[in-house]
Amino acid sequence: MAIIESEKFAIIASSIIPELVWLAAGNLNGLSVEKCQILKGRNVMLYPDLGAFEKWSLKVVEIQKQNVCKISISTLLENESTDIDRANGLDIADFIISELKSKKTIPEIQSFFNPTLQSMIDKNKALLVLISDLQLEEVL
Repeated sequence: MAIIESEKFAIIASSIIPELVWLAAGNLNGLSVEKCQILKGRNVMLYPDLGAFEKWSLKVVEIQKQNVCKISISTLLENESTDIDRANGLDIADFIISELKSKKTIPEIQSFFNPTLQSMIDKNKALLVLISDLQLEEVL
């Protein structure tokens, strides 16, 4: 499950990367403990826009304190962005669209799972359903 700021891109991302359930916070301040209650027991990855990483990192701490869901925050944009991207306020939608235009392939999106488990899930989508339905947790 992935949460981003934009409703529009949550819809678009669902067709580009359908193996994830995409939700939108609605805006920078839209992520809250209350809204995340519905995600109880789920594994969630946040994809904040550039400039929102610190604010959403604080929200992750709040959500984890309430033990609402297992939540992580992607560093993809923080690690891959240029100074120009930062000045323009790049978001995950801009990043994916840019990758699609330049490479004509879907970019690798940071997974909640370790690479070995993610590879197994990529080969057999039923594994993700099993993990989710049985609320299994990865032990490293």
